[in-house]
Amino acid sequence: MRYGASIGEWSHFDLILGLGADLLPVVSNPNAKISATSSLKDLGKTPSRYNVAGEVVGIAKWTEKKASSAELNYWLTEPDSGICIQTRYARALDVDVPDQTLSDAITARWVELLGLDLLTDTLPIRSRSNSGKQLLVFALSGEYAKRKFTVEGGIVEMLGNGQQFIAVGTHPSGVRYEWKNGLPNDLIEINATDFEAAWSDLVAEFATGEATTGKVGQSVTRPRGVEIT
Repeated sequence: MRYGASIGEWSHFDLILGLGADLLPVVSNPNAKISATSSLKDLGKTPSRYNVAGEVVGIAKWTEKKASSAELNYWLTEPDSGICIQTRYARALDVDVPDQTLSDAITARWVELLGLDLLTDTLPIRSRSNSGKQLLVFALSGEYAKRKFTVEGGIVEMLGNGQQFIAVGTHPSGVRYEWKNGLPNDLIEINATDFEAAWSDLVAEFATGEATTGKVGQSVTRPRGVEIT
């Protein structure tokens, strides 16, 4: 069984979406063993790889890393390696809400606030079959810290500089991540004004507590694709 991403999936996020420099591997095999020397707490959630002993370790200083063509060519050969995307340019609204009804309402409202159409799938949405949690991906240039607010039974977070999400692979529960209507073929770029307005309205409508904003991470520029040969 292939727990990670296929060669075609690695190529898609690199060449079609131009995010090669921001891709990282994540060991997605829920049966893998974490190395005793690693500080990793869980499998399948943060950038990771196998060491020479076949055990899982984290990737040091991954927030500073830009993947090379040689690294991508190596990672795609490992069937347990899923794909992480660093949120430097590709951002994500992480609707960490198990309740499907509330998750769908937040998702639909975010798309509406951005002036998009949920039915025509203008905004890529990643989900999984055993949870109502959803993640909506869009492009936003500049430097942005993570933001979040609580809702009934969950959290809504905007992933910014210094963060990442799993694009392809197997969740620790054993089910694979899915993209509604297939892998995204492009990313809708949102300007800063529209993003700020949409975020403010979403907080006002759904937050059950105060919204918080973290600190901006390292300075980065918009990534370019790294060709897989």
